Amino acid sequence: MNAHVPAPGARPRHAPRATDALHLTGRARKTLRKALIRAYATAVLTSPPSADRSHVPLCERRYGDATGSPVPLALLGDSLSLSVGAGSGNKAVGAILAERLAAEAGVPVELTTVARFGATAGGLATQVSRLVGRSYPGVAVMCVGGNDVMVPGRMRTSARRLRYAVLALREAGWSVIVLTCPEIRAQPALRSWVRPIAGWRSRRLATLQTKAALRAGAHTVSLFDRQVLRGKRGEGMVSSDSFHPSAKCYSYFLERVAPLALAAYAERTGHLEARGGREVTLRDAARASVLVPGLQCTPGRPGYAFTRALHQEGADLAAESVEQSTPGRRAG
Repeated sequence: MNAHVPAPGARPRHAPRATDALHLTGRARKTLRKALIRAYATAVLTSPPSADRSHVPLCERRYGDATGSPVPLALLGDSLSLSVGAGSGNKAVGAILAERLAAEAGVPVELTTVARFGATAGGLATQVSRLVGRSYPGVAVMCVGGNDVMVPGRMRTSARRLRYAVLALREAGWSVIVLTCPEIRAQPALRSWVRPIAGWRSRRLATLQTKAALRAGAHTVSLFDRQVLRGKRGEGMVSSDSFHPSAKCYSYFLERVAPLALAAYAERTGHLEARGGREVTLRDAARASVLVPGLQCTPGRPGYAFTRALHQEGADLAAESVEQSTPGRRAG
């Protein structure tokens, strides 16, 4: 049997292409990047959480009445939007939020999730593109920041990327709710030397996110709460991986989000009631967002926002923070 003889000038069979080397280099870079991420996670966490998709509750489906045109409800961001740590799908934030919106608004709701485990604000542009390409406008809930706090980078850059994502969604016709960065200093999985840095960076990012999101036209809900993981209140608030919230903690945060989801839907239908709360500058709203757990902010006239606290104690604290930030301003 004659051996194959290539024609003159032809590339020999199985000869490597120049692009093959680039492909191998790309794979090597990806492998190196994963190794560096694992090493960094081990340095800052006592038990790095697994990125196994089996830990993500599945809850994408239609909720409420099976007939009629559904209202799209989309989740963007990181593992908090995915409800990692909640366990079953019926305990996930998306599922409960969709059920409540469907029940209280009396409309079917179609839940879509484009959030990704380990995402930072740098990945929001891709998530927005995916969402806009696969769904018509509805209500978008965005939560990102915990990973930005933990990796080296400027908090202003993260907040700016979030603002661009909100602007893109708003231009595409979506109503947007941003859940600002939570206080992660008390997470059990953090090594002791990381806690002060994580506490400062999460507070800084939550403040910047509030201002950026409101300026872009989004509603905001503060998840920054120094006490949620401390003392008796913190019992059962963390999942088995010692980093992500438990189903109990997600339920605790959900009470802050649900009212704004209904307000965002009302905004879309043109039935938004008169804005309640106190009108303050964006700077004061951002300042109050890390002082008052669960503070809800709604965009007002340019440079201003309406703030609402869940309880009177929080309302008093928000008012006090505004008075302290503006010397010479009288109460009332």
